[in-house]
Amino acid sequence: MPQLERRTARLRQARPGSRRSLFLLRRQGGARNPAAPPTARPATGGALVPDWVLPGLRLTYYLLTGSVSGSVNGYVLDDDGNIIDRNGNRYSTERQGHSSQGLVEATVAGMDAQVVALAQPFYLLMSAGDTAPLLKSHMDTLATVDTGGDFWMHPQKQAMMVREHPWTCAPRPGQVMARTRTWRSGDQSWTATAIISMGDTGRIFWVYDQATGRLLYLSRISRSAPDIRDPSQSLPDSVSSATFLRFVDAHQLNLPWLNTPMPEWTRGLQALSYQGRMSVQFPGAAPGGGTALSQQMEVAKRGGDWLLFQSRSQTQGLPSTSGAKSVTGPGCLPPVIIPAAALGRLRPGQEIDHDPHTGFTVRVAAADAQTVTLEAVGPRQSFMFVFDRAQGVMIHSISRESSSGTNTVVVHEMQLAGKR
Repeated sequence: MPQLERRTARLRQARPGSRRSLFLLRRQGGARNPAAPPTARPATGGALVPDWVLPGLRLTYYLLTGSVSGSVNGYVLDDDGNIIDRNGNRYSTERQGHSSQGLVEATVAGMDAQVVALAQPFYLLMSAGDTAPLLKSHMDTLATVDTGGDFWMHPQKQAMMVREHPWTCAPRPGQVMARTRTWRSGDQSWTATAIISMGDTGRIFWVYDQATGRLLYLSRISRSAPDIRDPSQSLPDSVSSATFLRFVDAHQLNLPWLNTPMPEWTRGLQALSYQGRMSVQFPGAAPGGGTALSQQMEVAKRGGDWLLFQSRSQTQGLPSTSGAKSVTGPGCLPPVIIPAAALGRLRPGQEIDHDPHTGFTVRVAAADAQTVTLEAVGPRQSFMFVFDRAQGVMIHSISRESSSGTNTVVVHEMQLAGKR
C-alpha cells in the first residue's frame, strides 16, 4: 500500500539550487473543472475504485519531508574521525539535517483495470511564504487502482478497515488500526477514517475522507541505515526521517486529447533518445557553448493508454545517471506523445490550463503544417514543447529558469535524436 517513502527519499536533499532533471520536466494541466461527484464504483477484478478516479484527475498536496534533527545522515571520511572501519579508514558522522517543502500534483496519466499510471511533478517552495514554486523533479510511478499508492481509499474499504482493525488501544509494532474521527484543516472539516500502521522502525498515519475516499493527510516517520559514502563498509547508527502530506485541491482536467487513443505506432515503441545542451545566459555572456546533455528513455511497461519510461541521463563530464521513471498518457500536460488527431484540434493562443497553486499557464504557442508548440509559463520558469504533427511525438523542448535577484537564466534545450 504505501509507496510514497521511496518517491520522497529523492526529495529530502532537493534543497534550493539542486539540479533538476533534464527533458522530462514537463507540466501537468488542463481546463479547471470541479472535482467529480463523490460516488464510487467497483473496478474490474474486484478492486474498489472511487468513480472520480479517471485519466486527467489531478490531486494537489503540500509536501514537507526531511531528516529529523540530530539524527545521523551519513558518514564522511575524516582523518580525525573516531569511527574506524576494518581497513583503517576514519569517519565522522554527518548530522546536518536536510529538508524540502513544496507541492506535489499527483495526476492520473492513464489507467487500466488494476494499474494506474501517476505523473507526479514536484514544485519546490524556497520558503514558507514562497509564491513562485520551481518545478524541480518528477516522482512518476505505477500504483494499484484501489489506493493510488496512498492518494485514495474507497469508502467501502475504509469501512472494512474500521470493522476489521478497530483502534481500541495504543498501537504496537506489527499492528494496523483504524477508526472514524473528525478531521479539520483550516476552516474545513471532514468525517474521516484515520489509519495507523506501526512497524519496528517507524510508523505511517493516513487520514481519508469517508465521503469521497480522498487522502486528506499522511505522515510517515521512519528510521533506517544512513548513507555510507563507502558502500563496501557497514557502520552502525541510523537516520530518522519524516514526510508529511496535506490535501490542497482536486479537480478533473478536460484536456483536448483526453479521449483520443494513443497512436498505433506506440504499441511497438521501445525507446526515445534526446540530445541537447545546458547553458547559462546573462548580460555580456558570449553566445553558444554550454554543456552537452543526452537522455535515453526506454519503455519499461505499457498499458492500454499509458507508457512507463525508464531514463538514463548523461551530462558532459559527469557519470551517467539512471533510475528516473516517467509516465505518459492522456492525463498529462503535455504527454510525450499527443495523437495527431488531437494536435489537429489545437489553435494558436488556445489556453489549456492556468494552475492557481503553481502559477503556471499552459497555452498553444504556435502551429504550422509540420509542428504544434505548447508553452508553459510560470513566475520564474518557462517550458516550450514542440510536437511533430505526423506522429505526435515531442521532438524539441526548451526550459528556462531565472535566478532570483539576478539576470542569470539557466537554459536546457533538447532535441529528438532517435526512436526505435
